[in-house]
Amino acid sequence: MLYQAKIRPHSSYISRLQSDTFFGAFCWSYRYLYGESSLNELLCSSWDGKPKIIFSNAFPEGTLPLPLGIYDEARNIDHVTDKAERKRAYQQNKKYKKCHFLNRCEFLQVQQGNWRGFSPFLSSDPEIVGDTVHNMVPRGSSDTSDTGADALLFSVEEKFVNDGVYDLYILTGLERPMLQKTLELMFTLGIGARKSVGKGSFDLLSLEEDHELAAFSAGNAFMALSNFIPVSSDPADGFYKTFVKYGKLDRELSVAEQPFKKPLMFLEAGAVFRCDDQGVRPYYGRCLHGIAVDPNISVNAFTIAIPMRLPE
Repeated sequence: MLYQAKIRPHSSYISRLQSDTFFGAFCWSYRYLYGESSLNELLCSSWDGKPKIIFSNAFPEGTLPLPLGIYDEARNIDHVTDKAERKRAYQQNKKYKKCHFLNRCEFLQVQQGNWRGFSPFLSSDPEIVGDTVHNMVPRGSSDTSDTGADALLFSVEEKFVNDGVYDLYILTGLERPMLQKTLELMFTLGIGARKSVGKGSFDLLSLEEDHELAAFSAGNAFMALSNFIPVSSDPADGFYKTFVKYGKLDRELSVAEQPFKKPLMFLEAGAVFRCDDQGVRPYYGRCLHGIAVDPNISVNAFTIAIPMRLPE
């Protein structure tokens, strides 16, 4: 079942609102509520390639990622001969390059293969990034009065959103009461870095079934709603961007002697791949092991797949 959750941040947050971060936070809350054995059962399903829960990235309310490789056919300026009009068109195209989200209603048209006229409905992320300055407290002291050096100052990049709401999609086989209870605890405890000082805390505003996004049956391709790492059998003909993530262990594991995960290369949400004759599956990707000193640590690198129609 595919769910859409709406979340609102209580304050600023530090970690990006990405699918693997949500999954890790969910596992900790699931363990607190239902115990270690229940969590192991949940993780084993991912290890076997049949995950019980997959998260998308978080998107500004009412939007979805702009599918990579998709272009607005109405923005073709090859026929424009007027110099002033061509200049305005280039300026407008430059502005659109900074927009990575598409209004959901227009996305449903693009999903069915209608690529004309969606540019005015593009938008950028509403978050504002800023640095907050902190001061280190010397070991053996309880304050900064005797530091006497500006070198002990450091800054942390934080994200701020004014009255912003995000959409989060969840593909899961868990029962709804169990899912909602775990999500409520997860967002109360916080997502990502510096949860102990109140960062990354969210309100769960709603949790509703989504019967629309995955209902398109004439798709010959899929768009990824999550950052993911494909397996060799996944489709390879498509459009994608990559990035390297340097992860860190969470909660009590973060104070281990070696709390860092190995660098992993992900494909960004919004990647589009053409599928074979077997059609679009609900999800792609894999679960990775051996990415930290602790052998029990794994990363959920699956993605929710949304069917799309690409030209033959």
